Amino acid sequence: MKIALCVQDEQLSEKLVPFRESEQEQWAAFNSVEELCESTKEHGYEYIIVSDRMTDYERLADTLETLRERQRKAKLLVLLSNRHHSGINEQYMKLCLANDCSWVPPGRSINAICEEVRRHLGNEENAAGCPQRKIVLFLGSTPNVGTTTLAFGTAWQLAATTEHKVGYLCLNLKSSKLHRYLGRDDKVNSLDVLRAELKSNTMPKERLLQYCEQMKDNPNLHVLYGNMLREQAEFFTAEEIEHLLSMAREAFDVCIVDVNAYWDNAATLCGIIKADTRLLVTTGDITHFQEDVNRWLRTLGNVFGVTPSAFDLVLNQCDASMAGGIRARDIRKETGMHVVTEVKRLPELFTAVNRGQLAEVMKQSEQLRDSLLPLCQTIVTLHRLQMKQHQRRKPWLKRVLARTAVEVS
Repeated sequence: MKIALCVQDEQLSEKLVPFRESEQEQWAAFNSVEELCESTKEHGYEYIIVSDRMTDYERLADTLETLRERQRKAKLLVLLSNRHHSGINEQYMKLCLANDCSWVPPGRSINAICEEVRRHLGNEENAAGCPQRKIVLFLGSTPNVGTTTLAFGTAWQLAATTEHKVGYLCLNLKSSKLHRYLGRDDKVNSLDVLRAELKSNTMPKERLLQYCEQMKDNPNLHVLYGNMLREQAEFFTAEEIEHLLSMAREAFDVCIVDVNAYWDNAATLCGIIKADTRLLVTTGDITHFQEDVNRWLRTLGNVFGVTPSAFDLVLNQCDASMAGGIRARDIRKETGMHVVTEVKRLPELFTAVNRGQLAEVMKQSEQLRDSLLPLCQTIVTLHRLQMKQHQRRKPWLKRVLARTAVEVS
């Protein structure tokens, strides 16, 4: 396989060196788009990778047209950067679509770009036909809308009803409270104890599993508690969070990630970028689904190639009488997002959380489990998870029991 590489960043080029050493791959590096185009007159490539930093918009348009004319069978990949105005990024993406090119969205770190390149070159585990292990992100439109309780509840339900190993990572660097909700106080292994290994990029998946708490009443669920040292929240880097998420993919079949509502930290941004499914939790309060969504998602999301359509909505604490008569339909139209489920206001849930009994209420509250059922079913369907045998037989058993009751009467 012949691959042409035209990038400006030497560090990125060095990260791709292992691929060049493969016997099945022949790499050719170019210092300008002109050199690349000249080379295509004599050589054929299966993959052509170009960074938008190598040229301006007009020259890139000409380059892609030239490459497409000369190398019709080649797969083109454009590495987009965030050096442009957010409005320009959309033009670059449309340019890629017009020339049948794939692209790596802006705002990615070097490690993330390399992972994207691997995926496009077919060097990932997924390319061999193995099911990809998924990351499901929960993001609050604003703080204190119940994001953590819904995220943990979803993880609990997935672990209880499927055959898979489920991870729950609290990446709320500034206000993690899950340990309080579960009555663990501060006697837990939390994210901050992994800082040294994350910083050195040497943490294996076994280490991550070791620091997760395996829930006694739900052994398929493994929980990593959030950062306890809030004053160090700003010191977590994008590379550290990406390494953690990469290990989470290897350690778990599906991983629920709970992040802070504010986008001014590495965990929230990297979680949004790396997630396979993104769920935005909000309420019927207009300042939650309008003001904060507009200020964060619509304003900052474009810089990183993330649009509202990349999220699905989970409406929490639904009570039209307390939200000025605002309905789910109104919120859907305002945000432009699909509403996955609505979770009613449950007074017993707030009481249980304050008492550190979130796990207990998950086991006992059928109303809460029913509210989360549509969301869990969506995740199961999207990510092809396998239900437990007794879960699959339950509808059949109910029909049999109902028929028997009728015959007896």
